[in-house]
Amino acid sequence: MTIWIFGDSYAQSAQETFYDLKDRPLTWVEHLSKLSGMEIDGEARPGVSQDYLYNAFRLKIDQMKKGDAVVFIHTESQRRWFFKDRPEISNLWMNTFGKLVKKDEAKAIEAYKKYLYNPMLGGCITEMLSTFVNTICMAKQMKMIQIPGFELEERLIHNPYCTVTGNLMNISLGEFKDSKLRNKCFDEAQGIDMRLNHMTWPNHEKLAIAIHKSLETREPLDLSSISFDKNVYNTVSEYLRYGKEYFEYFTYTYDESNLKRKMYSINDEILFKYEL
Repeated sequence: MTIWIFGDSYAQSAQETFYDLKDRPLTWVEHLSKLSGMEIDGEARPGVSQDYLYNAFRLKIDQMKKGDAVVFIHTESQRRWFFKDRPEISNLWMNTFGKLVKKDEAKAIEAYKKYLYNPMLGGCITEMLSTFVNTICMAKQMKMIQIPGFELEERLIHNPYCTVTGNLMNISLGEFKDSKLRNKCFDEAQGIDMRLNHMTWPNHEKLAIAIHKSLETREPLDLSSISFDKNVYNTVSEYLRYGKEYFEYFTYTYDESNLKRKMYSINDEILFKYEL
């Protein structure tokens, strides 16, 4: 049996070399696999959009079987998959994409934001995606939990298998003393979160235990009532010390053009084999 996990950076894997380390901490995905005794498959990448996740899910449907389970992490609804070969560049509200986009591409994004952006579109995409995931899972008689990565998506997602309350961002933000400290920590780390899946290791385990329980019993998954570790970081130095040991295994590199990321979780030939 397989647990199919889809999502953005809240579910992404580390680099392969991380999993070869001895005495390393387990990710929430690994904890969930151990608790359930099931294999893990799916697709998760940092910075991707809902339309990208729809396509990733769609391409895996034929492999899903009765008795499998799906954990679907919904990302921020306003992201857009503009560049086929760079799905991670979907957050339209980043201050800058730097070398990740060409000048004319950056201008096109700004024009879209100015003339074509419709906030209703993201909500529609998320609701349709949630309904699509539910339909497939019910048809194949699979367990399913859909979890919002962000607060807005809480009211857009439908969970007929078990009720879900709360979102993953609040777990992540709760680890800092306050938002001012969080911003300072990210600035010191050049804007990158040094925590895999945006949470400390103890919270990886707590999240996995909660998801596993809801998958097995259909009890509500209330992320706001679980005793996740909070106020873990009270200074910037605490945050940097925490991330230093494994941070190199969570970062990504680009080829010479600075446009295409080297590390992908599945082969792009497979991912883009079928055009819509």
